[in-house]
Amino acid sequence: MKYEALDIRGITSNYLECLLVASGNCTNLNAFDKAFRSTAGPQWPDRICGNPPPSFLHGLCPVPAFIVEQGYMAAGKSWCSDYWGSDDDLLDVKVIRVLGQRRYRFFARGRAPAHIILNVSHEHPGVRFQMSIFNPDEVNLRIHKIHDGYVESITYPRPDEVFPRLRSELGFSE
Repeated sequence: MKYEALDIRGITSNYLECLLVASGNCTNLNAFDKAFRSTAGPQWPDRICGNPPPSFLHGLCPVPAFIVEQGYMAAGKSWCSDYWGSDDDLLDVKVIRVLGQRRYRFFARGRAPAHIILNVSHEHPGVRFQMSIFNPDEVNLRIHKIHDGYVESITYPRPDEVFPRLRSELGFSE
C-alpha cells in the first residue's frame, strides 16, 4: 500500500520514510540545523552532475576526499553505509521550524541514518532527537529517542496506522 505513495513521489520502494524531531534551545537547534542543511554534497567522479546536490549528512559527517576520489560505487556507498547508517544522502527533505523544535521529514535509502544522529548527539548535547522510521516491509514502527550519545528504541505495532498520525501531528501531509 505505501509503495504506491512512494512511487508517486518518484522515489523507489527501497527508501524508508523518516521523521526526525530535534528539540532544544534556539542556539543549539540553529547550530544543528545549519550543519544538517547547509552543505553541498560530494562530487563523486562516477556520479557527475552540473550542480552538486544539497547534502544533509555530509555536513554532519563529511565524506573524506580520498573516498570521494575513489568514486561512489568503489568506496562511497560502503563508507556512507558505515558512517551515515544510510547507503546514500537523504531525498525530499522538508523542514518545519517551531519554537524549540526542528521537524524534518525525508527519505533514506536502505537504512535510516540513526547511527549518524547518535554520533552527532555528542556534538550537540543540548539537542534531543527523536527519529521515527517507517518501513512498509516491517511489522513494527521503530522510534529512536537519542540524546547525549544514548539511544532508547521503542516499537509500535500497526505502523500503517501510527506513522501517518505521527506525520500529521508534526505538520507534514501525506
